[in-house]
Amino acid sequence: MRVTRRDVALLRAHLHRRLFRSLILSLSVPPWRKTYLLTAAFHVAVHRRFAGRPRADVIRFVAHARIRRGPGGPNKLEPLPAEQVIIAALTGTKPEGLTPWQRAKSLILLNELIDDEHLSEPDLEAFITEAVQLASR
Repeated sequence: MRVTRRDVALLRAHLHRRLFRSLILSLSVPPWRKTYLLTAAFHVAVHRRFAGRPRADVIRFVAHARIRRGPGGPNKLEPLPAEQVIIAALTGTKPEGLTPWQRAKSLILLNELIDDEHLSEPDLEAFITEAVQLASR
């Protein structure tokens, strides 16, 4: 898929938590394009964090992410779907038995993964470049 500058700007705004800019940019980007690039970024972040590591690390990460997000509300993160999405990204499989909403909601973990890396601006740009390359395949 060809990734446009607008797609990259949307991902950058999302990762920088520039919510208003992200919202404005997303109005002119079809939903499937947003999901495609965010999913690619999620896969890159998951592989950076968990490749070659035991499943227990995934479970601990999801538990910590749930604690940071708080007990409820619209951003409540369900542990099993979140773990399934990460494992599926690592294994190159599709998460079984999850609704599209559960899969999409698990992309909340992208920000958690990026926050944990404490990336500098150049490192974040390198991450975005890697995600764009994956999405462009």
